[in-house]
Amino acid sequence: MNIDRKVPLCVAFCVSLLMSPTHLKAEIDGVIGINPAWLFIDKTRVFSVSLSDQVSGGCWLSSNRSKDVVELELIRSGAEIADSGRYDPKIEVTAIGFSTSERSCSVYVSFQIWVNETSEIGKDGRSIGSVYPSLLWSSGTLLAGPKSDMSSRILETHQSQVRSFLVDLSKNAAFIRSEIVEVSSEENKDFWRQFVGGEQ
Repeated sequence: MNIDRKVPLCVAFCVSLLMSPTHLKAEIDGVIGINPAWLFIDKTRVFSVSLSDQVSGGCWLSSNRSKDVVELELIRSGAEIADSGRYDPKIEVTAIGFSTSERSCSVYVSFQIWVNETSEIGKDGRSIGSVYPSLLWSSGTLLAGPKSDMSSRILETHQSQVRSFLVDLSKNAAFIRSEIVEVSSEENKDFWRQFVGGEQ
């Protein structure tokens, strides 16, 4: 599965929200059909990476190499690797599998990107807010075959997955950049021009 890989035709919107209890209007600029987190991830390029080795039977003998390769690809793209305790986007590098015979294995190889999103509900002037992890992008591949080369195949799959993610990151962020200035309210256009142009 590949979240947001096929982006539907985005429809611009600019809505006014009535914010209780003060009833102030707040304009929201945006696009429909794609998570704006792509733009902010592309701007910051900071990730934490975790490894989950759930493979038995001697089918994955070099799990740490997958984490190293993923981090290397991220660093080459200009990203920074952060501690896992921070609130940056989290990458999960995973393999789940077992030996199907003395010489064969079956392994599911996955790669997921999790981001923090917010939600708020309110009633009678009071509200409850929450920050929770949300799956932004994922890729999974089932491998089967000789045990002798399964570790190298898992490594190659994780490398291919992180490269696919980086391609989608660039494409989706570029799409949002091209849309947001066009659809934003007049008073916000200068801000978004500076933001997408690289200025802070």
